[in-house]
Amino acid sequence: MDSEYAKKFGDSLNKKGINSILFDLDDTLIETHLIFVRQIEKYLDTLSNNTKYTKKHLKKIFEESNIEVHEKILVNPIRWKFVVKNISKKLDSKYKDVVISNIKILNEIYNIVPVINEGTVEVLNLLNKTHVKLALVTHANVKWTHFKLDSLGLKKYFEHIEIADENRFKEPQDWLAALNHLGISPKNSALIGDNVKGDIISGHSVGIKHLFLLPSPWSYYANGDIPEGTIKLNSLAEFLPLLEGVV
Repeated sequence: MDSEYAKKFGDSLNKKGINSILFDLDDTLIETHLIFVRQIEKYLDTLSNNTKYTKKHLKKIFEESNIEVHEKILVNPIRWKFVVKNISKKLDSKYKDVVISNIKILNEIYNIVPVINEGTVEVLNLLNKTHVKLALVTHANVKWTHFKLDSLGLKKYFEHIEIADENRFKEPQDWLAALNHLGISPKNSALIGDNVKGDIISGHSVGIKHLFLLPSPWSYYANGDIPEGTIKLNSLAEFLPLLEGVV
């Protein structure tokens, strides 16, 4: 996109009073869900090939254990230690070693470079040519967050990166902290994410005026009452045209 279009787009946002845009990271700008899916499948295949249990049975036990642990430990990578421990308790004790030792497959999640979602670079490049300040508000392990951003070269686009504590939920205070750093009022800001509670409801509660919701590959991220006025997107490619059209 050329600089002339960027200027016109920036002028349009300026007239609407939009001075900052806050982005979620995982499964908004980059694809991390598939990494989890592939590594979990690899782990289950390994267990199935080395125990008497079917993959279907193992998947059921894994999902139960993962949900139970997630409610307590959330997104901290140490969660897998407790997940595999729970799984081992539900299987024949002679398989304990294969269940526990292959945690390395799950831990590899944090060493795989994600794919940048289609439209991400175009959106960020254009916005960086305008007056609008950009910030990232993400909920993940700190080391993993920097690994992803450094590997993909995305840090350069953001004036501030706010990393919500991995041991609690993403909350309104995280979005407010980013806005305070930028020095921009919530009413002059827009937010885009895929988590109804952590992104949209949290942003709405601190007064962020323009809310954009992407579909999430994580089913539990769809839980919650979507605030009135939230704009639903099918993909990131729809963001800029709809952003320009807000009133």
